[in-house]
Amino acid sequence: MSKKDTFDGTTNIQTNKEDGYIYNEKYTMAIIRTLQISEKRLLWEIIRKANKDGITIYKGTSPSLQVLINKELITINKLYQGKGYSLIVLPKCQTLIRKLTRI
Repeated sequence: MSKKDTFDGTTNIQTNKEDGYIYNEKYTMAIIRTLQISEKRLLWEIIRKANKDGITIYKGTSPSLQVLINKELITINKLYQGKGYSLIVLPKCQTLIRKLTRI
């Protein structure tokens, strides 16, 4: 990725096949930086509760949860049948989620 490639919220950055995983992590971090404070706090709460594979149970409802789903930072595990929502956190960035759960 060249230095001129940046995320401004309106354009897509083209990925190089050699550094595809780095691209996903940088792109995801750029999206996280554009979130509102309340959405960042909710995402961090979900990340802290997630296991090393990035899966957690969220009991509650929140409009910010829909924002995180729309931005593809979390996805709902449709196979889960219990109370609440089973969420997969940062599904495209497994390396990033493993590092963030260690903090």
